[in-house]
Parts: sequence; structure tokens; C-alpha cells
Amino acid sequence: IHDLHKLHSQIVAEKGSHKFELYHKKKGGSLIPLEVTVTRLNDLGGEPFLYVVWRDISVRKKAEAGIRESLKEKEILLSEIHHRVKNNLAVISALMQLQIYSNDDPYAVEILSKSINRIRSIALIHEQLYKSDNFTRISLKENIERQVVTIMDMYSGSLNTDIKVKMHLDEISININQAMP
Repeated sequence: IHDLHKLHSQIVAEKGSHKFELYHKKKGGSLIPLEVTVTRLNDLGGEPFLYVVWRDISVRKKAEAGIRESLKEKEILLSEIHHRVKNNLAVISALMQLQIYSNDDPYAVEILSKSINRIRSIALIHEQLYKSDNFTRISLKENIERQVVTIMDMYSGSLNTDIKVKMHLDEISININQAMP
């Protein structure tokens, strides 16, 4: 405790003020969280003194704990939703792929292939959203780059040509409603 007091005193001496949190033991032995602000001032005679404000932050700490718990629940829910959507899109894509293998009609194969590409596009955007810190903005550059790689991977075995892709893309963010189409 003595070292902590020295540290806080040193900060006040260097910066003129310091704000920190600590727990104070009440008469009954229970602890309450406090925010302490210490400010170095001078009185009218020029003599320095410390002005100390202790503020009970029990309500704030309780609210912060509630927010952390809510965030944890939302992260679990988001993870579960992502897992289910990803699996459902993979199942739909696989079923359509089976239809392609069992279909001799080139028109039907083309339609199914386009549908699989759209599903993969949705899956890529969903993955990008899941990994993003911001759910309202999607990197159009990153999305296009990933779409191109996916399309190239998908057609690399069936094409007999050597395709090279050059992209010069600016970083542009769009919302999910713009990204899906």
C-alpha cells in the first residue's frame, strides 16, 4: 500500500492531478469501489495543498458488469448464428452441387452453378461480417478480392486457359444491404 501511495503521489507531483480507482472498506467490512481524484492546488498565500474527491462508483461498476455480461451473451449468440448460417449455406450448396452432377441439361447446370456462386457470395459476406469489428460497414475491396479468389478456385479445374487477374481497388466501405446484391 505504501508503494501505491508513493506512485499516486509521484503522478500528482508530475502532472498536477491524478484519477484512479480503489476499494474502500466500510465499517461493516464490506468493500465499495471508489473513484479518487487528487489535484494539487495553491491557496491564496501560494502554499500547495491537495484537493481530494472520493466518489462511490458502485452503481457504475454494477452497470459495467451488466454490460460485460450482455456483450458475452451476444458474442455467444453471434457465434451460434454464424455457425448455423454457415452450415445451412454449405448444405444448400452441396445439394445443388449434387443436382449438377446428376443433370445433363447444360441450361440447368448453368443456373445451378450461378446459384451456388450466389450462395458462396452470401457466405463470404457473412464470414466477413462475423470477423469484422463493425457490423454496419463491409470492405468492398476485401469482398471483391475474396470473391475473385473463390471464383478462380471454383473454375480452375474446368478452364483450359491461364487466367491472370489484376485488381486496382480503393478501400471503400458499404453496408450489408449494398453488399448482398
